[in-house]
Amino acid sequence: MNTDDALASWRAEAAAVEGPAVEALGQAALDGAPDDARLRRLAVAAPLLDLAPDARARAVALVRWGLGAGDLARWDAAHAAAELGLAELAPDLLALVAPGAAAPAARGRAAEAFAALAPPAEARARLEPVRVNDPDWAVRRLAGEALRQVEARRAPARGDPFARFRALVRCGRARVEGGSQPLTAQQVAGLGLRLPASYRLFLATACAGGRVVVDDAISLTLTPPATLRAELEAQGPRPDELRRIQEAVWARHVEGERGEPPLDEAHALRLLGERYDRGLVDAELWAYGLLHYEAAFSADDAARARHLVRALDALRAYRALVAEPWEVVDDRLADAEDLVEQEGLRARVGPGEAGLLVVGRWEGVVPLALDLGRPGVARLDPDAAGQPVAGWLAGTLLELLNDPAAHAPGATTTESPAAPSEAAGAFAAVVDRLAQGQAKQAGRAFADALEDEAGPAALEAAAALLCRPDVTPLQAAQLLSSVPMAGDKRSLELAREVLQALPGERAREVVEAAAPHDEDGSQVALLVDAAAGLRKKSHTDAREVAKRTKASRQKAHVRTNKNPFYK
Repeated sequence: MNTDDALASWRAEAAAVEGPAVEALGQAALDGAPDDARLRRLAVAAPLLDLAPDARARAVALVRWGLGAGDLARWDAAHAAAELGLAELAPDLLALVAPGAAAPAARGRAAEAFAALAPPAEARARLEPVRVNDPDWAVRRLAGEALRQVEARRAPARGDPFARFRALVRCGRARVEGGSQPLTAQQVAGLGLRLPASYRLFLATACAGGRVVVDDAISLTLTPPATLRAELEAQGPRPDELRRIQEAVWARHVEGERGEPPLDEAHALRLLGERYDRGLVDAELWAYGLLHYEAAFSADDAARARHLVRALDALRAYRALVAEPWEVVDDRLADAEDLVEQEGLRARVGPGEAGLLVVGRWEGVVPLALDLGRPGVARLDPDAAGQPVAGWLAGTLLELLNDPAAHAPGATTTESPAAPSEAAGAFAAVVDRLAQGQAKQAGRAFADALEDEAGPAALEAAAALLCRPDVTPLQAAQLLSSVPMAGDKRSLELAREVLQALPGERAREVVEAAAPHDEDGSQVALLVDAAAGLRKKSHTDAREVAKRTKASRQKAHVRTNKNPFYK
């Protein structure tokens, strides 16, 4: 695959996976009164937007408002105008280029936008004096580069998902310290890392690592890919353990032998998962894929789905790295693809369950992780063992890297106003099931909605549902007990996050309602275990109730059918 084909493929995949969420972000920005946050979201989403006439009119109004606002809004307005092709705003952009009209970064971006939107002859006539005589060097440079594009008769490049990040760097609002130039597409493809298409595109077109400083206010350090790979190779089993597992998998699942001692495949999967679930791809990944594939046929429905999805991801990554045909891999890969497609198993992989790849740190402290199973971006808890997910910073990587300042931990900007209502809509089926008295189906719908939507908006919507006056504390506990699964750390953490999203008093009521039904091995017990790990001070009472319930487990007989929700 040549460079152009690779970039086009990654751009298409990134648009397919993350595009709908980013497009929804941009469309939502057009609803409501103009403000800086809405304009910024429009600028982030602009490369992926295809506006209908009425939406285009609202975009013009929002951008025109921004051109008369503060310097940061003016910069985003010029950027959005260029990316959306709003040629009717060319006169307004030219006015912004004038000395003293705005800060240099906004004036330079306006010069670029004017060159992209105005007729070539007019762009040359208006910007040549700027290139030669403008008092600010940065504006002269940006005007000159824009004119070179005009003279080369190159149409403005649109549809670049990371257009805002690249423009931030180009205009001096962001800088990369101690980093490297973008990699070639061939280098990215050969990294030996399982990366989302959007991050591969970012590495090849925008930045390949280093400390990114935005507006001298926030910074995030992106780990260079070579360093990232070295860190991942140090995870998991020791070299001798890895060799022993590979030999056992070869003997049993390639040669068909049943030698002694038998391999503890569940233990082998846990060890290999520490090595491969974080994104490493090497020539031995086939063993991990085979183990997951074979484990799927002796597991219950939920575990079978997870095994098949992980087998598919691992075998695909191996095949992308090693092109030589091998029926041992190819037959299982084809079968896994058919099963996952026919049964729609991808939707059953919860946030973080397919693996979290730590790609950098905020302000050098808080780990930033990509969800390898879906387009969420998480921050991890650097102070907790195993660094669990502490929160979800953005629904997509495109959104976060194009607008780092608005998504840094502690940022005061809010989510897209469309996000909570969209997440709430996913829980509508839960309310309908409860109204019909279908408790079991309501629990499944609740867990599915929470896993499928992911992110802060889903947590907010789930908490709102559990706080409804027509949902009793016991019903809330029964719904929430549908989330955790035995042996699945992420699902336990997800249940804990929902409890922490509740008011402290409501969380205590939910745990107290669950306590009489706690029995070892039940899903209610898993919920109580999750509640015992609550970390918010406001939830101390709920945590203490959970700890007492957990401690008394097995000390008294509890009259229950494990989980009364499933009777």
